[in-house]
Amino acid sequence: MAKSKNEAEKPLTMTERMVYDQALESLRGEIRILKSKYKIAIRSRETQRLILEANAESIEALPRVKSPGPIILNPKTGKTTESAVLVGSCWHIGEVINKEEMGGLNEYNFDVFVRRLQFLIGKAIKFTQQNMAMYNFEELHVLLTGDMVSGIIHEELAETNDLTIVEQATLGAFVTAQAIQELAQAFPKVKVTCVVGNHGRVTQKKYFKHKQSVSWDYIFYTNLALLLKKQPNVSFNIPKSFWTLVNIQGWNFLVMHGDLIKSWGSIPFYGINREVAKWVKIKASQDTFFNYTVMSHFHTFAMLQSPTGEDILNGSLKGGDEYAAGLGLFNDPVQILFGVHPRYGKTWQLPINTKHAEDTPRASRYKYDKTRSIANQ
Repeated sequence: MAKSKNEAEKPLTMTERMVYDQALESLRGEIRILKSKYKIAIRSRETQRLILEANAESIEALPRVKSPGPIILNPKTGKTTESAVLVGSCWHIGEVINKEEMGGLNEYNFDVFVRRLQFLIGKAIKFTQQNMAMYNFEELHVLLTGDMVSGIIHEELAETNDLTIVEQATLGAFVTAQAIQELAQAFPKVKVTCVVGNHGRVTQKKYFKHKQSVSWDYIFYTNLALLLKKQPNVSFNIPKSFWTLVNIQGWNFLVMHGDLIKSWGSIPFYGINREVAKWVKIKASQDTFFNYTVMSHFHTFAMLQSPTGEDILNGSLKGGDEYAAGLGLFNDPVQILFGVHPRYGKTWQLPINTKHAEDTPRASRYKYDKTRSIANQ
């Protein structure tokens, strides 16, 4: 039965009015929050776009260096042909780890980063060229799996970093470009693949829209590509997704940072297995299969066997810090080098412990000046 006009216009009671006003104010508050978040997101994307455009105009590429010619295969030599793979992750450029606060266990700053990086590159070249002299390496894959910068999402890091976030992404890329140039002189082809981590985020809160492209890691990668655009034997794969598949000698490697896997200390074996199983299903929807996963978020070098291949966990370049010590966890600054055979897949591996860079001469092969911008180096 329809209500009469008087019944329809019956005023709200005091209690009903209070409930109505509270609900209305709550909705208004949610709208304000959403508008604020939207403005921040738009600002972040716009800022990122402007930075990328400015860098594209101002960053001058490094002069090309001489690279080795194509390898001429001769079956009579008995040499094995493989691809070499160097994984670089969790460099946290700009972070400072105080030696005294760490009780002498570790020290890290930009100068230490440079020493460890050149130690890593030197060992990778020496091992593949000398120790593996009976192998032909036609190409080197460099997998950069994120957290290249210390970032600004953690307040204590933002306060103690020895470089601003802009310097982390520019000066860090300038030094890294010189390192990749050394690799380009040793390998006929150098293929660099880049995905972001969590430390490069522009806000403390996690986000998934534009996770890869709105990140200081992404700016670091684009700067790196700009600096090396004159080097003909170096190529870059910087996808817009925060994961990517890399085919190496016919074997597919799923490359991601791994920050979406929950962990409460050490290696989350169950979480990794669940994440890999999830991606098996996701890629199956595209009729795609992968044999190996490469991730690095846990700052721990490890190889986990699976029926199809391995889950490869890379370490960090910075090593253990005050936070890790507080949790009772500590790992050396290890990065992984391995080989991939067209028939057998991943065959050998070399964990390179860069803490031994402290035992080498401190003169740097890479030139940099922390007091100057990248345009004036």
